[in-house]
Amino acid sequence: MDDNSNSKGAADCQSFPENPGAAMMIGMLFRKLGGTLTIGSDGARFLGQIEPCGYRILGDEFPQLPGAEPWEKFLSVEQLQGATRMLMYLMKRLDKADLDLLFEVMAPCGLKADFDFREQLQ
Repeated sequence: MDDNSNSKGAADCQSFPENPGAAMMIGMLFRKLGGTLTIGSDGARFLGQIEPCGYRILGDEFPQLPGAEPWEKFLSVEQLQGATRMLMYLMKRLDKADLDLLFEVMAPCGLKADFDFREQLQ
């Protein structure tokens, strides 16, 4: 499931006070649970989470948070998706500066098809 963080709904949300430490923690947890942050070649930002069939195809166990006790581990797709959805909710409400930091640090950026890196080296 991809969600455009530039959408009108995200822009209308009341943001949290600026807190880069909390933003980085939220972003790292999101990535640890299989979430993705990407920036398209047009500058659009996207949040994505792995679909349930992805785990079945990969045959992997569910991602877990570091140091999770047995009773804290995700046991079903629904639990994992709920945790990921909560983190997406928090990211959408981050202060603009915090969200910018998160995407600049954690998101790969798509390049335009005609981009030539050799021009940048001259």
